[in-house]
Amino acid sequence: MAAPTKQSAMLYAHPDGHTIEHFYDSLTVCTSDGIAISLPIGPLGLADLGRAMLELAEGADDSELRGNELASKLLNKLLKVRGDSAKSFKATDRALSKLAKLPNQKDAIAGFSAALYPVLRIGVANIPKQTGSAN
Repeated sequence: MAAPTKQSAMLYAHPDGHTIEHFYDSLTVCTSDGIAISLPIGPLGLADLGRAMLELAEGADDSELRGNELASKLLNKLLKVRGDSAKSFKATDRALSKLAKLPNQKDAIAGFSAALYPVLRIGVANIPKQTGSAN
């Protein structure tokens, strides 16, 4: 039997706040809402898990990362041209055109959305409420 590992390691952190950590022979998966599930797994189990994950990742491309980078660049551009609708529209159009050309569209869109969602969520939540009628 292997001695328990005593080091803590963050294995994965999702942009939405979900995490996977390994600590004292336990693999803990935690949602952004704080719901956690821990499973006992030691060094040998981690090695098996790592090999299985690498097999799943074979053939994967970097479309999700590239989509995320496109959205991040778009957000930075929109901050620079804030208030200029024409430049904002042009920047958004360019980013979406580049996104459409990326391979593996599902992953590219997922990466793009992951970068934009938190910003849009905060922005929409802070839109001033309109009072009265708009006649």
